[in-house]
Amino acid sequence: MKLQNIILYCSFLAAGQAQYAGVCPEKDGQIEEINPGYNVKYKCGWLGPHGGNTFPNINTPQACAQLCQDKPDCTGSSWQSVQKKCVLSGSQNGQARANVLWMEVVESEDPFPEDTEDNNPFPEEDCASEVEACQEQNAACQEQNAACQQQKNAWSKKQNALDQCPRRDGKTFKQGGITYKVHCFKRGKGFSDYQMTEHGFTDCLNACSSDSQCKAVHYIINSSQPCKMLGQISHTQEPEHSSSPQIALIPTTPK
Repeated sequence: MKLQNIILYCSFLAAGQAQYAGVCPEKDGQIEEINPGYNVKYKCGWLGPHGGNTFPNINTPQACAQLCQDKPDCTGSSWQSVQKKCVLSGSQNGQARANVLWMEVVESEDPFPEDTEDNNPFPEEDCASEVEACQEQNAACQEQNAACQQQKNAWSKKQNALDQCPRRDGKTFKQGGITYKVHCFKRGKGFSDYQMTEHGFTDCLNACSSDSQCKAVHYIINSSQPCKMLGQISHTQEPEHSSSPQIALIPTTPK
């Protein structure tokens, strides 16, 4: 993948985050009219009851809500801002999920409700229910915060790796006592896998340098375990272009 494609991918993610930020957290718990007579209640960081139809390439929450309105018996829809997917309601239980907006369909209130003798303008406050709701919301916020922190750490690792290219492409540098040659967006030939870890770029090279079984590294930028240590590598064949964004780091002297 070329660098410009990576930039476009980042822009794609940013657009979804901007749409999500337009609702969350400011409108969390609020009811909004999407279309005349069609109202939804927002719940941020929540994948609602799901298992219904899934639609890709849905760029806005409003478009996702429209899909639910068009389907009979749909009680709500979940818009996934990162993947740009819309998931309609189904039989599977809801769960906390970062960067997902649940839009529950709510019935429009009757502007002229019938008076009943049981109507009480001053009902007793249900403190226990409010406390339970606050605790559930706090737990969801904690999970969302942990997910956001995980995404932030993952992006920091990716950015550190991306900063190496094209600045160091074809150059050598020493890390952990071993001199490596950098091959941007390529992978070596004649390699075999040794192990994969979550190490960042620098820590990955330090780990390889201190491990006699690690002969080279393929740093796979978009992987959850980007540090791919290799058990063997060819030093006589030139690395080849990779279809995925990765960096081959091969010792100048075989280990």
